Amino acid sequence: YEIGQESRLVHQKNNILKAVKESYISWFAKEYLKGLPEQLEYGIGREELIRVFHSKLYSLVHKNQLHTLKKIQPEYKKDTSEQAFKYFRNCFIEVTKDKMVCHDYKDLDSTIWDSQIIDRDFIPVSKEECVESDFCKFIFNCMGKDTKRYASMITIIGYLVHTYKDSANAKAIIFCDQGISETPNGGSGKSLTGRALSMLVKTAIEDGKTFKATAAFPFQQIEFDTKQIWIDDAAKDFDFESLFNPITNG
Repeated sequence: YEIGQESRLVHQKNNILKAVKESYISWFAKEYLKGLPEQLEYGIGREELIRVFHSKLYSLVHKNQLHTLKKIQPEYKKDTSEQAFKYFRNCFIEVTKDKMVCHDYKDLDSTIWDSQIIDRDFIPVSKEECVESDFCKFIFNCMGKDTKRYASMITIIGYLVHTYKDSANAKAIIFCDQGISETPNGGSGKSLTGRALSMLVKTAIEDGKTFKATAAFPFQQIEFDTKQIWIDDAAKDFDFESLFNPITNG
């Protein structure tokens, strides 16, 4: 799989892509051989074939040899302006403004990265159960139990976990304390909210005290499947203007 000037080895199965190393290919090939019948065509035995595979392993998985693998250009499953998709172990869900629908993975019609799959089963709950959940209560308390601020906050969370972005109207979300002062105001829930979002969206976390968007390689933690950047605990003289181009240029 080629992205820009970089290439990655990937394993594609049932429209799910997984980035792998050379050692994974060796393991995969060996597991395939172990699953063959004991006796093969032309009088060759399975164990003999595995011994030959081991003797030729270095040349088989050498980088020059791996360059001969087929290149793929997958069509990705993407959120749209009217749909958001989230992937769990047991199903993937489609969310619109009116409803939420569970789908089986056999109905997945285009490609996703395995890192998009949240490592837990999805269990639907009622709106009442959602409002009574620990997380909703946490957000409500962080907003000073103010219903308007709470509504604003859950709208922001919805925007951040919805990976569709309008390039003509891109936004940076800034969390700050209710009272601004020279002394640190820890414990208001900003970092914990960011960690919660990272449970749903592949997130690169940057140290806000040392992060500079004008540095030579400011976003080196970003991978090909990163969907969100969280700059945690920004310095008081942080240059927000320096983020303008990275945000508007996608």
